Amino acid sequence: MIRTADKDVARALCRSFNRNFSEGVDVKSSLLMMMNSNKSQYQELGLIDAEKVLALFNAQIKVVMPSELRNMTINIIRHVVTTYINPNISAVDGFQLGILIDSEIIPLNKWS
Repeated sequence: MIRTADKDVARALCRSFNRNFSEGVDVKSSLLMMMNSNKSQYQELGLIDAEKVLALFNAQIKVVMPSELRNMTINIIRHVVTTYINPNISAVDGFQLGILIDSEIIPLNKWS
């Protein structure tokens, strides 16, 4: 089940990513900054190793299509929430979480 707290963390991660990416920071750096900047606000993220998280998605980071980069970003945020914040989220709820993240992340037309 997705808790309100899970949704709040997902939204906070999206806001952090959106802010950095909108300021011209590349996707990988925006993701690193997103994870690191939320460590102090969310205790569960305190021990997250952002570089290791990105290493899981390293092959996808090399893609050049904006739609693929956006999908990868959604998957990374979902992974962070389902791994570090609430590992009890079911596959169905994980899918719903992805929909929430998709609605919060910068729209595809701004990824070029």
